[in-house]
Amino acid sequence: MYRVAKWFERKLLIDADHVVSLTHAGVTEMAGFDYLQDRAPPMSVIPTCADLARFSPVADSKDEPFTLGYVGSAGTWYLFDAAVAAFGVVRRLRPDARFLIINRDAHAYIRERLDAARVPEDAVELMQASHTEVPAQMRRMHAGVFFIKPVFSKQASAPTKLAEFLGCGIPCLSNTGVGDMAQVLVGDRVGVAVDAMDPAGLESGVSALLDLCGEQDVAERCVASARRHFSLDEGVKRYRTIYEAMASG
Repeated sequence: MYRVAKWFERKLLIDADHVVSLTHAGVTEMAGFDYLQDRAPPMSVIPTCADLARFSPVADSKDEPFTLGYVGSAGTWYLFDAAVAAFGVVRRLRPDARFLIINRDAHAYIRERLDAARVPEDAVELMQASHTEVPAQMRRMHAGVFFIKPVFSKQASAPTKLAEFLGCGIPCLSNTGVGDMAQVLVGDRVGVAVDAMDPAGLESGVSALLDLCGEQDVAERCVASARRHFSLDEGVKRYRTIYEAMASG
């Protein structure tokens, strides 16, 4: 199966008139393919975008206590136990902190993992939300957390939730090894990317995240970063430019 998939990948890349990658990391990997040397098609980076007219920050300041947010899937590529462990560190540093989890269909699994980590039930709010309701729920959060398995294929991944968190003015704690995510979080000073999700890494990451959340202009930086990297309007413009160039060529 692997050889068949790689055969199709090679044929598609060689025959392509233009390649769109979600990440700069993906372009870098493809540039190293021996069969594309001196014959690589034009490549553009257009990450997964968000509608920043909907995912936008709240005008008023958030009420205490500190709320850590988790949105979306809790399995497959996502390392939910690490997110729970991170909340445990938050609770140790902020004893009244709360964990707001928005998830569609894995509530039994999520409760099982929270119980296994001995997270107090009254510290967690687990809920479903429609796509139209998600922005309002995210605005209740002071920071977001999610960790993704840093496997080779994730060099080409641009998690939509990162764009949505930042669009709402919410800094994030995540990990390195996933597309351009760490470069955005660290480079724009809108989050923290840990190299390891062990106790020492999470302790350091959570402490840095809490410090970041205390900076007065962090929400404005998050929104500016979302507009710079993940604007749906900008993504549409870039795709239109590619299609128009191909049609006229």
